Amino acid sequence: MTRIRLLDGLRALLAATVLTALSACVPLVLFALAGSPLPAHLPHLGEIGHALTRSARRRS
Repeated sequence: MTRIRLLDGLRALLAATVLTALSACVPLVLFALAGSPLPAHLPHLGEIGHALTRSARRRS
């Protein structure tokens, strides 16, 4: 019975390790391949207004 509990504990530890590695590595790989999904800087209020009015003129 003790050996079974030890194997269950090792299996749980392995599963936790794999999940932690996947949780950390997948975003790091995506960042390395595709770059940051965040913009380099926040737009100023004037830039936002310009973008909104420009796109509204194109639709009409």
